[in-house]
Formats: sequence, C-alpha cells, structure tokens
Amino acid sequence: MRNIVLLSLFMVGTVLGQSPDSLFWFHPDSAKEPPLKWPIIINQIFSPKYWGLADSTQRNIRESEDGFRVQIFETQSANEAQSFFRESTVALTDSVYLSFDAPFYKIRVGNCPTRHEAITLQKVLKNTGYKTTWIVRSRIE
Repeated sequence: MRNIVLLSLFMVGTVLGQSPDSLFWFHPDSAKEPPLKWPIIINQIFSPKYWGLADSTQRNIRESEDGFRVQIFETQSANEAQSFFRESTVALTDSVYLSFDAPFYKIRVGNCPTRHEAITLQKVLKNTGYKTTWIVRSRIE
C-alpha cells in the first residue's frame, strides 16, 4: 500500500512539476526553411512533351463484353505454358490468350459472343489436332 501511495505521489509531482511549454518547445511556423532549388531536369520531365508517357489516363483501354472462349491447354508449369502458347500462336489463325488463374496457366482461343460460335470453333480446333478442348465463359474483346 505504501508503494502505491509513493508511486501516485511521484506521478502527480512529475506532471505538475513540468513547465507549461516543456512538451511544446517547437512551433512549426517558426521554422525558416530555404526555398527548394529543383534541378532543370525535373522541369523538363514534367513538360507537356512528356505527359503522354507519365499520364495514366492515356492508356489504351480495350472494351470487353461477356462471351466465350475455347480452352485448349492448362498446366501449372510456366515454361510449359509459354512453349505451348508460342506453338499455338503459330499454328492457329484465331486469337490465342495465355492467362494465369492460380495455380494454373490457361491457354484459350477465340472471341466468341455466342455459345454457338464457340461450339463451331471447338469443332475446328478438334479437327486441327487439339483433342481436349472445352468452352469457357470469359470476357472477350
């Protein structure tokens, strides 16, 4: 009990014994900083000539809609997916897409707005030599 009383007296004495401005000895308005001198290079980078490179609103945005694609391959190996993708882009005339949905790399073909067009594309791919194909719902361009 005696320790608690001594501790509380110590804490009260510490708080009351401080001068009123001891915690706030610095006022930010009193700082006198020299003005910044930017190199000329910075000014050239932000000139209108370079805005197309730095402006994120200038990106090419492709419009997409719901549709179908035919998936021709799926693997967990990135190297295997890359090599199959290269072979497919050479062998096929239609658009070939490589996507990664963890943990699989998927190779899909086509931009079919209707399921009927996807079924037709699937038949063409099977005749080309891709035996295991299936139709998947996807965003198409």
